[in-house]
Amino acid sequence: PSANARGTRLTQIPGNAPSLIDRPQGCSFRPRCLRAGAGCETDQVMRAFGTGRFARCCRPLVEASA
Repeated sequence: PSANARGTRLTQIPGNAPSLIDRPQGCSFRPRCLRAGAGCETDQVMRAFGTGRFARCCRPLVEASA
């Protein structure tokens, strides 16, 4: 979510949440992420991608205003 878009609906990604028992290899969201690609099949480290914003993603969506 964005602090700049308060009051707007969050965009959902398609599919179901990953199983906690049978978690996919690498990123748990990889099977249903539209931005998934090379690198997503390995576990990711926590990365900063803005002031106070972090993600375990090698392709975080960064807003133009960030």
